Amino acid sequence: MLKTLSVVTVSDIKSEPKSINPRFFAIRVLTLLLLHNKMPPQRRPLAPISGNRLHNHELSPYERGRIIGAKIAGMTPRQIELTMKHSRGAVRGTIALEILRTNGNSLPRPGRPKLYHPRDQRAMLRNIRSYPKLTFQQRREDTGLTMSNTYIKKIASENGLHHWRAKKRPELTAKVAALRLAWCLARKDWTVEQWKKIMWSDECSAERGKGKKRSWIWGTPHDKWKPEFVETYKKGKDLRVMV
Repeated sequence: MLKTLSVVTVSDIKSEPKSINPRFFAIRVLTLLLLHNKMPPQRRPLAPISGNRLHNHELSPYERGRIIGAKIAGMTPRQIELTMKHSRGAVRGTIALEILRTNGNSLPRPGRPKLYHPRDQRAMLRNIRSYPKLTFQQRREDTGLTMSNTYIKKIASENGLHHWRAKKRPELTAKVAALRLAWCLARKDWTVEQWKKIMWSDECSAERGKGKKRSWIWGTPHDKWKPEFVETYKKGKDLRVMV
C-alpha cells in the first residue's frame, strides 16, 4: 500500500539529524514545496487582464480621472503622489495634459518618422503614371531614389495605382482588325450544328520570338485595356517547329 507523506515544516527539516538519508530528505523537501506553493495561478487564455498597473506603464483613464478629481478637490501634487502611490512625473504630467486629453485617453503618437519626403513620393508617382511599363530598378535609376520594391508598391496602392501583368492581344493593323470583326459579326448567330461543320486544328508549334518575358503595368483598374497599357505580339509566322 502507498504511504501518505506527512506535512513538513522548515523547522522540522532543520531539526533533522545530520545522518538523515539524502533520498528521504529530498522527498520531504519536495512535499513541503508542493503543499506550500504560494505562486498565483496562470491567467487562462482570453481571460481579463488584471487591473494592477505594471511598473513603468502609463496610467489608465480611470487612474488619470482620480488624479484630476483629487486636484479639483484641492489636493496638492505632492499629496496626490503620497496618497495614490504614483510618481511625481506621472501626477504632474497627468495634470498638465488633462486639457488635451479626451476622457483621460492617451494622445495619439506620431509614429515612425517618414522614410521619404512627400516630394520624393510625388516624384515616384509621376514616374509611375508617365512610364507604366518600367521595372522597379529602372524607376530607381530614373528618379535617383533608393526606394524598395515594397515601398513603391505601398505608396502606389495608397494613391489608387495597382500592378498587374500586361494584357496581351495580337498586333493588328486597322485593315486586319476590320476583317476579323466582319468575320465574327457574320457568324455571331450560328447554331451549334453549324459550328460542328468547322474543323479546328490542335497542332502546336515552337516558334522563334515566342515566350519572351511578360511586362508588368502600373495604373488604375480602368487603364487595363487602353492601347498604351496592352502588350502586343506579332501574328506573322517566323521560323518554327511543329510538335
